[in-house]
Amino acid sequence: MAGYPTERLAASGTALFVGNMLGDERLGDFSLASRAPEILRHIEGGEEFFALPADQREDIRAGFLAVVRRWFGDPDQTSAASTLQVNLAKAVGRWLCLPGPAIVCDAACAAGQTVIDVAVRYLQDGTYPALLACGVLGNLGVTGHVCFAKLGGLSEDASTPLDARASGLIPGEGAGTVLLKRLDDAVRDGDPIAGVIRGVATRCDGKGKAIFAPSSRGQVAAMHRALEVAGMRPEDLDYVETHATSTPTGDRVEIESLKQLFAGRPCAPGSILLGSVKAQTGHTYSAAGMANLIKVLLGFQHGVLPPTHGFTTAQAAMKLAESPFLVCTDARPWPRTEGRPRRALSNAFGFGGVNTSICVEQYDPDHHGGGAGAGRANGYRPGAAAPTPEPMAIVGIGTVAGPVLSDFVFPCKRYRIPPTVLADLDRAQLLAVVAAGDALDDCGIDPEHLREAGVFVGATCGLEANLTRNFRIRMVEYAAALDEVPAFRALDPDTRERIVASFATEVRHRIPPTRENALPGYMDNIIVGRINNLFDVRGPGLVVDDGTCSFGAALDLAIRYLRQGECRLALVGGVHANLAPEFTRLFARWLREGGHEAELIPGEAAVFFVVKPLSQVGAGERTYAIVQDAGWADTGAAVVRPGEPFYFGADGALRMLDAVRKVAGSAEGEQLVGMAQVGDRRNGYRIRLSAEETGPAPAGVATAGYLVGDTFDELLANLARLVSTDEAGLLAHLPRSNGHAGYRLGITYTGRQDLLRKADLVARLLHTGHR
Repeated sequence: MAGYPTERLAASGTALFVGNMLGDERLGDFSLASRAPEILRHIEGGEEFFALPADQREDIRAGFLAVVRRWFGDPDQTSAASTLQVNLAKAVGRWLCLPGPAIVCDAACAAGQTVIDVAVRYLQDGTYPALLACGVLGNLGVTGHVCFAKLGGLSEDASTPLDARASGLIPGEGAGTVLLKRLDDAVRDGDPIAGVIRGVATRCDGKGKAIFAPSSRGQVAAMHRALEVAGMRPEDLDYVETHATSTPTGDRVEIESLKQLFAGRPCAPGSILLGSVKAQTGHTYSAAGMANLIKVLLGFQHGVLPPTHGFTTAQAAMKLAESPFLVCTDARPWPRTEGRPRRALSNAFGFGGVNTSICVEQYDPDHHGGGAGAGRANGYRPGAAAPTPEPMAIVGIGTVAGPVLSDFVFPCKRYRIPPTVLADLDRAQLLAVVAAGDALDDCGIDPEHLREAGVFVGATCGLEANLTRNFRIRMVEYAAALDEVPAFRALDPDTRERIVASFATEVRHRIPPTRENALPGYMDNIIVGRINNLFDVRGPGLVVDDGTCSFGAALDLAIRYLRQGECRLALVGGVHANLAPEFTRLFARWLREGGHEAELIPGEAAVFFVVKPLSQVGAGERTYAIVQDAGWADTGAAVVRPGEPFYFGADGALRMLDAVRKVAGSAEGEQLVGMAQVGDRRNGYRIRLSAEETGPAPAGVATAGYLVGDTFDELLANLARLVSTDEAGLLAHLPRSNGHAGYRLGITYTGRQDLLRKADLVARLLHTGHR
């Protein structure tokens, strides 16, 4: 439709952002195939199986494994590049020969529009001339359906969004993609323009009830911000494509959110039309927001206000008759309002409380001035200045990391998560909460400012709890596989039942039953959702999967949101806790497929940095290091560091933590952090850190001294004394050993304040590393 063959996309420097959740069914099938030998061990340990003749036992073993491989694939032959979730983006990027990054963005059911918000950040600052944004859902496996049913979210018969008969959603699948460019560039290049994004915003609910309960707070904030950026008022809209999924509570909350947005505005009853494409497609989860946007764009193209099928009467509690809203039930001409083009608002809301809204209008050469004022295409208010590449300060750090954190105990009392709920939550979510909480405590941020923060997490998508839940729910398929084996069918029914029970009982004993917290407990984006919910963070938030470069991609994105004023500070983290054997083997295979033969020593970690613009660092705030720049770049970094633990999507965060310690604890003025892509060491992310902002050397004469200790603890104690003193010359008076100190710390400083600031910084970093 856009007239861009792959050659033109490749030549134009295009990047790809894919909004997705839960990958597809291939990873779950691979896990079942990989765990089949475990099931066999349980079977073979039972008395009934052991009592069978040896040849019959062997026929059952071989037949069972053959059926499993036929159904789910051979785990020894499965391609990692076609199984890991990140390759939803990587494979398409390779096929299109795109020179830029190809990244998965997970914001659950909001992802189809959050990915638009992400892409716009890179258009606004001119990083890429064109971007492909895709929303896709290809996983309609039974595991998700069972878990969603435990929440009472599925309908038995139909999808009737906004209607009084709404009884739950009908799942759907699909994909939609838009090509985005700055308006001036699109006009210059003669591109067909389907619509103009005037404003887009992502906001989170913050503190609230259950992690899966919708809230008007985040929804209203996202809609309000999108309109604000667009320079529009609510009454300037013609139509709202709602997120409405046909769940009674969700639909009702969204109508309440719209009422709050339009409260006090001069709108006649029924003047703002509403609709939901889910009456036709069902709820396509991470593709839903893209379906919403494309429906609006098609309405522009045909000059038609699209209908919502199956709607008869709204819920009584919505009180639509007393509102400006009317559900559009028949296709009708979309009239033009004098002096402006057709306009609409499109909503996409997701589990974990993430909400994205887009203000879009039909392109009109006269109204848009032939492309003059490209800000109208990319979300800037007309006349707004382009963001400056301001350095960022790291003002807080929290970390929980190790090869295997066997002694980790989640502080459930501090975070008020009952043990009964903890059993359903993935370990990555729990590690992230602790590390994020430590980082926030470390920087001592004002709770009011925290509400304006964003949370950006780099992770390898595919949580261990997802595989575990898939294993429990689908173990009936192992029983079905046994029934396909003639030697097993030849047994009497009681024996067959006891053999099945030999593994089913064991699995049920180890894995808790599927309850209402199971689904959010294994969703990747809920890593961010839990942080938002527990710490009342309300800015943008999402999980980014860029393989081994996931943390670099998250930091790169966070910096753009900060520079463009979409959040005051950012909590940027890298998280990984999936040590399931099949997942680790699959990732190691992906490394080998990409030409990396280094031994993989798997580790789990959550590392978070609190980042804010350097100009906004207060006089009393501590700065660990300055991020001078970060972004996609050629790098010669090793994908895996030989002999060191590898932390998957969080590995870059550990590399940056090492660099921050070096910057703060030595005289080295700058550190470069490199992350490389699997299969292409040249491309990845590079972060440049410094202890001070690049510029003139500070005034004053530099003084150097050494702080020593016979033991590490003695060194820390001496450092603590230095931090607490008010004497500028204390460094020379501290106890010294007889010339054979086990530990020596050199500090160069230009005055008392500089000395104490550096000593405090080093003390905190050494304490963090010592823990």
